[in-house]
Amino acid sequence: MFWWVPAILVPVISGLVAYLNKIGLGRAKTSAFAFTMTLTIALMLTALIPKVRISMYLAAVLYIASAMGSAAFYLVLRAVKSGELSFVSPYISGLNPLLLWVLSTLLVGDRISDIQLVGIFTIVLGGAVLEVEEEIWKKKILREFKKPILFATLAAILYAMASTISRFLMKSGLDVVSYLVVSHWYATFNLGLILLFRHRKSIIKQIKDTVSTDGKVLLAVSVLTLLYRGLQIYAISLGPVSLVISMKKLSVLVAIILAGELLHEKYWKRRLIAAVIMVTGAILMVV
Repeated sequence: MFWWVPAILVPVISGLVAYLNKIGLGRAKTSAFAFTMTLTIALMLTALIPKVRISMYLAAVLYIASAMGSAAFYLVLRAVKSGELSFVSPYISGLNPLLLWVLSTLLVGDRISDIQLVGIFTIVLGGAVLEVEEEIWKKKILREFKKPILFATLAAILYAMASTISRFLMKSGLDVVSYLVVSHWYATFNLGLILLFRHRKSIIKQIKDTVSTDGKVLLAVSVLTLLYRGLQIYAISLGPVSLVISMKKLSVLVAIILAGELLHEKYWKRRLIAAVIMVTGAILMVV
């Protein structure tokens, strides 16, 4: 199977997840929602534990990747807290594919064509045009966003390293089921530590509030997240990780369409242009 067959489904499903997250996170704490969702996914995967086949070496490497991902998540929270989401999100999602291309080429031997590389840059450009608000373009970025840039850059580096390690694990023979089961229990432990650190006096209350107020959204997000992550790691096992992760960036476009925002705001022309750019980039990556 071609890598892009499962990869093209990832942004569709993750875009829906982003839209549902917008609903859930309007009332819940980000760290509490993320932990509860990850725990829910890990519990869903419990029945598959007997099918897990992983060596101690690969398990240790997978935990390193999981710890990097969790640390990146915490840095994103810090970046958003000290800056603006409309700057942090496109900055990370733009930098991450480029770092992935460099790391995966150097460390795991992934090779992509010049046209595919142009496709990556095209999607990154389209995502920046789509996500960054007009006011952000006018600000003096280095002066007003110095702290969030630091946190966001570190987060992008860690995310890229974690994804590169995931590609290494799949090339080393780790199967998709083992990866999903072990990585989600690792993530549950790591996010639990973050939640304990951030809300240690109200951790139980945070979890109860998340379940009671956003239970249905949480369940839907958990199922869909498990589905797109499974497809994503399967795609990574088939092709270059930089292409798979770049394709996922189309989820921003999907989320905006689902929210009915593509043609209903004053910047609709810019967003429509961005949509065309991103679709063009996706086409270039699969040729």
